[in-house]
Amino acid sequence: MRSGLLGSYVCALVILVFPTALPRSLSGPQTTQSPPILSKPVASFKVERLCLLDALLQLGQEERVPLGIEYVDREALEKPLSVKLDETTVGEIVEGLLGQNKGYSWRVRDGVLTVSHESVVSGKENLLDHVLPEFSVPSPDLSRKN
Repeated sequence: MRSGLLGSYVCALVILVFPTALPRSLSGPQTTQSPPILSKPVASFKVERLCLLDALLQLGQEERVPLGIEYVDREALEKPLSVKLDETTVGEIVEGLLGQNKGYSWRVRDGVLTVSHESVVSGKENLLDHVLPEFSVPSPDLSRKN
């Protein structure tokens, strides 16, 4: 009876430990980071008279947040905004920038913060729904003269 109970404990331990021992690529899709992007602490974030798009790009650059921006409207390109936040998180900044702009949404998938809008076309008509298996830009041949 004791050996059967001990065997059950060992089996349960192997089942619990096995997924963590696998390489990350074999243990299933990774949709969060450690720490998750949205809860990443930010000491200070400030934009003055920048459009929404530029503010998002500044956030991505300053906090090293991978961004995917699927849609911006004319107002996001033209209307200046000013924001100053101290002792905050990336998520609170995104909420501050996009929360008041109707129709915008965001999500984190595969480590990328993606900004979208209800006006984005879905399905095959949207070129942004296509995944490129590989993308590269060749280096220019500087030794060749035109």
